[in-house]
Amino acid sequence: MSSNFKLVRFAAIASLICLLSTLSIPASGAPPSTLDDLLTQANLASGAPFKHHVRSHGVDGAGRSVFLDEEGVASVRRRCNRALCFGLYLDGARLYNTNFNDTPLPVSGSAPMERTYQTIVSYAFTDPSFRRGGGRLAERDPLTAGGRIFRRITVLPRGGSAMDVSIDEATSLIASASSIDGTYRFVFGDQRPISGGLTVPFAIDLNGKPFDRFDAREESADRLEPPAGLLPQFAGASGGADMLKKDRPIVACTIGGITVPCLLDTGNSGMAMSLELAEALRLEPMETAAEVRGVGSYLTGVTKAPPITIAGCTLPSALYTILHDIHGYGYDVVLGADAFAHARVTIDYPKKRVTVAPSTDVADPHPLAVAFESFIPIVDMELADVDVRLMIDTGDDSGINLADDYYAQHRTLFKPTGKSRIGGAGGTAEQITGEIPSVRIAGFTLEHQKIGAQKQTARIADGHLGNGFLAHFAVVFDYARARVAFEPRSGDASIKTELSH
Repeated sequence: MSSNFKLVRFAAIASLICLLSTLSIPASGAPPSTLDDLLTQANLASGAPFKHHVRSHGVDGAGRSVFLDEEGVASVRRRCNRALCFGLYLDGARLYNTNFNDTPLPVSGSAPMERTYQTIVSYAFTDPSFRRGGGRLAERDPLTAGGRIFRRITVLPRGGSAMDVSIDEATSLIASASSIDGTYRFVFGDQRPISGGLTVPFAIDLNGKPFDRFDAREESADRLEPPAGLLPQFAGASGGADMLKKDRPIVACTIGGITVPCLLDTGNSGMAMSLELAEALRLEPMETAAEVRGVGSYLTGVTKAPPITIAGCTLPSALYTILHDIHGYGYDVVLGADAFAHARVTIDYPKKRVTVAPSTDVADPHPLAVAFESFIPIVDMELADVDVRLMIDTGDDSGINLADDYYAQHRTLFKPTGKSRIGGAGGTAEQITGEIPSVRIAGFTLEHQKIGAQKQTARIADGHLGNGFLAHFAVVFDYARARVAFEPRSGDASIKTELSH
């Protein structure tokens, strides 16, 4: 959905608890056949969109182009600024973000409101299978507005959040849908017939403002294709590639016949290359600019580059953000979420080796679940017995780097003993440094670790977990299973305790 709604998860409220206990009983006292008749009429009037693949094009509330594919309770929404698109994919139960290369990574947490919204707009709740599958419906008191009667139903899909739906008795079409607490109210207007015998809205408002305005909607004979991103190809068994820098996952890679140093960066949401490499490959930037956010931020170009090979793995042609400052840091390509999404990437810091292999269900000895925020892996850990959420950032050379606003609330974590400047995309920043007595992660306790606080607010999580800390381990990134595994460096005296799982 568009960013003004953000498709975030909604907290349950007290009134919903009361509602759940009565959902099997029509609140209006009408017999079940009345509700069944209403559902049948709505199913027929709409043409049952959930049985079809519907493709739509229009603009969202922010004026961006929208390409929407819907099939049942699954949907793919791409918002585009010319050729650059990002979006959301709902597979019916779980929500994913998609980036410029259409790589999907799951959004942390469940997606109850998104599931309910799609159940409503597709009319899936009108099918008898909805209740057989655990969905619940309750007819409520009708409303009258403008001389018209609107029948009301509370819809609660299995795994969803309850929403009130109003159906125009004159047309048997959905007129609006509201969250139970009234915070979100969708109004469906400009209902028109389209191919496939369907009738769908061409204008959807949210809280009195434009949400979607479609100029074309049609039934498609094809099945909905989930976003896949960059699917890698592997050249048989590969021994991996040596790291070119101490405790930094920079390895040689080849693109367009040129071999350059490449950084494997879990803190990057996509792919990037240096201006120098783009010029060497004679790549022209696209018309649309992208914003780069690192230590600082700036606008830059995006280009389409040829396939790239790294450690026996080849990624297809992709969109790359052009970075003006990374060549000076010793690398020309940044491989972010796109390179990790469909592979099992091991950064073995003790052996200074990187391997990229197919993502298979391997039993890792010390796995840790990760969540993804803006395509960045987030882990839960403890700093001196304080719970903290840190992003794993293999593009950051520091050890533990807290956001300044988080450290301001937890100043007892460490005592500053020095200052330093750190560099990255967009510029440099000042960091205060010190030492923390203990860190606990994935069942391991490490003592006397370097820690800092950077003078910028946290955009994601409470800070970074960088190469300075990760160097104690061989780290396996398995994005497909939303997990990361840690194998400690043999004989590492700083790792004092290993806890059983």
